[in-house]
Amino acid sequence: MPKETRLYEVLGVSSNATTVEIKKAFYKLSLETHPDKNPNDETANARFQEISAAYGTLSDPDARAEYDRYGTVSSGPKPPKMNMDDIYEGFFDNRPRRPRQAPHAFHHINISLEDLYNGRTFEFSIHRNVPCSQCDGSGTKTGSEAKSCVTCGGAGRVQQQRHAGPGTIYQIYSTCSECLGEGMKIREQDRCTRCNGRKTLTTKERISLKVPKGTQDADRMVFPGKGDQNPGTEPSDVIFVINMIPHSSFKVEKLDLSTVVRVTLSEALYGFSRTVITHLDGRHLRVTKKKGEIIRPDQIDIAVGEGMMNAHDAKQKGDLYIIWKIDFPPDEWAIDGGDLPPGLPDISEGEATDVTLRSGSLDTFGLSVGSQENGTTASAETQT
Repeated sequence: MPKETRLYEVLGVSSNATTVEIKKAFYKLSLETHPDKNPNDETANARFQEISAAYGTLSDPDARAEYDRYGTVSSGPKPPKMNMDDIYEGFFDNRPRRPRQAPHAFHHINISLEDLYNGRTFEFSIHRNVPCSQCDGSGTKTGSEAKSCVTCGGAGRVQQQRHAGPGTIYQIYSTCSECLGEGMKIREQDRCTRCNGRKTLTTKERISLKVPKGTQDADRMVFPGKGDQNPGTEPSDVIFVINMIPHSSFKVEKLDLSTVVRVTLSEALYGFSRTVITHLDGRHLRVTKKKGEIIRPDQIDIAVGEGMMNAHDAKQKGDLYIIWKIDFPPDEWAIDGGDLPPGLPDISEGEATDVTLRSGSLDTFGLSVGSQENGTTASAETQT
């Protein structure tokens, strides 16, 4: 039994691990923890040095035997005997570099709740990079070609040596700054006269974004293949992300809406019939409360089917939650011998929609699966 096992624990192997098992563990951990693969992790360099030192000792039969017997090595950590280039081939294999697809283009757009409820079409102009039509994305004149980068020898990366501790040296590979990792350079006299060697041109296109009824906050609408295109790759996508502008009167949770309605004390006690809500589509909703249907402070009533439409199934609609607030008369009204304040006027004298209410609770707000009504499935149209 070894006197000390910490180095084995660093590599995640048992103290009786074979040389092959130790080598495999070191290879795997090196790929995971190397500083070049973890540029934002401040602990990666220290972790990599620790792994390298542990492997340097355990991969050397004499040093390992001394460590197992005494728990230390008199000559200090051994440099790894494994060819470190084997590790970096795990980062950068020697196959020809494939062109990388351009990243998708994300556009965050602010949309009012009214537009999400009713649906709306927006027109946008976007700029995108596409392969140059004159040189077919090569960046060179006809009859010319790019040359291998002298700085990196066509590898697209350069090598540097660093010290990881006493007796331990490792190589770091970084992207060649001369050719920007492409491995090839175009001489000035060989550059395409249209794109000047950039390989791509910037074009302007119009996109028609149809926001269906019932679209939700944070929904994404994807235009496949309408983003930038690097030579030799498929074009990326343009993705619109919906940011809902908070509404002054309504709150929304999935398919359900909520709003506050104020009534006087006399209305709460004796009932009323009037328009109390202007909905997001401009309709005026009329509520009738009969005498004896007392409204209590913060009471919740639900207008079924007056919520958001399901953008994926137009037959589904959520509910509208009404939160009642009562305006009480001033303290001195009884002393003055006055009557209760009268009911409030209609919010509109025009056409109104009568709604039937049922009692409810905010515990179910946002859980509506939608009521059924006739309609068609909403969909987004994409035009360019």
